[in-house]
Amino acid sequence: MLNITGKYVKVWETEDKGKYVQAKLGTSRKDRRDDSYINSNWFTRFVGDCTGLAKTLAKGDKINILRGSIESVYDKEQGKTWTNVTVFEFEQEG
Repeated sequence: MLNITGKYVKVWETEDKGKYVQAKLGTSRKDRRDDSYINSNWFTRFVGDCTGLAKTLAKGDKINILRGSIESVYDKEQGKTWTNVTVFEFEQEG
């Protein structure tokens, strides 16, 4: 598991699941080879104390993840690997 602190992301979609919020977040970084941008999408769960605030997020909002984690999970039976991103604390930007 990797911990996330101080990462800015853009909100693309949110879905209220009651006890948590499922979201699609986006990040980008500059490719030093040609100055283009590399974009990534992250399927994310907002859990715990930040769930209420996450329910107010809308498409296009920018947030700063203050506390979160990334895990890579392998299911031996299905032969598949997937990535789980979980946010425990964040602040909304501007």
